[in-house]
Amino acid sequence: ERETSHYIWFLEHFQLLPVIKLDSAKNRLIPSLRGCTSVGENIEDEWFIVYLLMKISDSFPNASIQVRDNDGEFLLIEAADHVDDWLTPDTSKNRVWIRNGKIHIIPNHLLVSRVKAEVDLWSALNCLINPSDLASSSSANDTPTLANHHVQNAIAQRTTNIYPQRIFALDHYSLCILPCWVA
Repeated sequence: ERETSHYIWFLEHFQLLPVIKLDSAKNRLIPSLRGCTSVGENIEDEWFIVYLLMKISDSFPNASIQVRDNDGEFLLIEAADHVDDWLTPDTSKNRVWIRNGKIHIIPNHLLVSRVKAEVDLWSALNCLINPSDLASSSSANDTPTLANHHVQNAIAQRTTNIYPQRIFALDHYSLCILPCWVA
């Protein structure tokens, strides 16, 4: 709440609500949080939400977070100049995540089918939670899902490098002259 107490939302404030997802493959319930916010024409709300989600993932390192808008994976749109060519709007579903305060992208070599098609949610989560079980032994990267530093920097330019200071820059003040009867 301290992060959002001074922020003025354009249409709706951001909130996360508990939901239960069913993992039909293993016949178990998985608790999760879900949020949906209408930001209207104010792109600042979207990026402030990403900033909040990055902070949440920093505080809860085991949390795996997805964020999308009507255009799809807007984190990829922001970092489009820095992602591999195979990652397109058609192949990005369930591949872009926020975890441990960083952006993660699930590469093809971690997937069992190794196809450049849609990845189901449970396979994606398995890649994030247990990447060392899936990565080849020749991989030097301890976190094979971690996006490259160019992607991290592109997202940081819109989030952690400007918030929370930007909240105060967005405040507007106006001098209003009111008739005595209103006062």
